[in-house]
Amino acid sequence: MEGERDLAVVVGVDVHAAQLRLTRYGTAIWTGLAVVVVAASEIPVVLIDATTATHIALAAVHLAVGAVLIRARGRVSPCLT
Repeated sequence: MEGERDLAVVVGVDVHAAQLRLTRYGTAIWTGLAVVVVAASEIPVVLIDATTATHIALAAVHLAVGAVLIRARGRVSPCLT
C-alpha cells in the first residue's frame, strides 16, 4: 500500500511538470485532476466492511492527505530540468 501511494505521488508530480511545460493552465488542470483522484479514492472506503467510525476515520485521512498534497503542489513548481 505504501509503494502505491509513493508511485501515485511521483506520477502526480510528473503530470504537473508536464502540464506546466505544455499548457498555460497546468496548475489549474492538475488541481482539478487531483480533486477527482481524491474523490475516487473515497470509493473503496465506502465499500469496505467496517464500522461507521472506521469509515469516518479513513475518509478523513484520505481527505487530509489529498488536501495537503494538492495545496503543496499548487504552490511549489516542480523542477523542470
